[in-house]
Amino acid sequence: MSTDGIQKLERQKFGPVFSTNGPQFENLEIVECTFDSIVFAPNAEEVALGRRPKFVEVTATDCGIVSGDAMFMGCSLEEVSIHSFRGGELWFPNCRFRHVRFSGKLSRIWTSQGLGSMPGDWSQVVADNTRAHADTDWVVDISEGQFKSCTLRGFPPDKIRVDPERQAVVTRASLSAGPRIPERLLVGTAGYVVSEAAATPPGGMQRDCLAMVPDRHRHRETQAELVRFLHHEGLALPAWPG
Repeated sequence: MSTDGIQKLERQKFGPVFSTNGPQFENLEIVECTFDSIVFAPNAEEVALGRRPKFVEVTATDCGIVSGDAMFMGCSLEEVSIHSFRGGELWFPNCRFRHVRFSGKLSRIWTSQGLGSMPGDWSQVVADNTRAHADTDWVVDISEGQFKSCTLRGFPPDKIRVDPERQAVVTRASLSAGPRIPERLLVGTAGYVVSEAAATPPGGMQRDCLAMVPDRHRHRETQAELVRFLHHEGLALPAWPG
């Protein structure tokens, strides 16, 4: 579905959305719609040839999924905004992002590059994505998002936009460049993420690079103090790069 003008879908219910080819969605606004399921699963060879699902100038607001998760495998997303999404996780393996925004209340966001468990050879796709991400000013903006969890892998950490009051992007290198973090701050999810990042061996896969203060948690204030400490001491990457 593509159009030269802006097409709006509002308060509609859709059955399963499943595609193994490369549809394009442009200039599309989706408001308060629900889907039984969403799966975009092209094969690696098609994506490497440029025939990947593409979303350009697409906005989704207050939408949701009835069951399962939403899978966007090998897709290209440019100038895309997702605000408040109900249901399961939003998965983006081997995707190319440019100016993608997540805001409002969302369940879980998960991105990765080059998972070996996926069928096919994705090496060319990952290489193309890496070059594209290096050439853009910023990749993804989560500064106005409230997540149950948010795992961002495979993006340049300095091209992730965050809210420095609630979020911090950290890497093993950034954590090793500054003062030791007080033990009392390493509690809750944010503390776990920072501990895992610090323990990643040189050249190893970063398990997670985002320390986030949860909306509700018994250690919320301590985790907020940890995020502030990371920014104040220069252990976190810049909140607004570029």
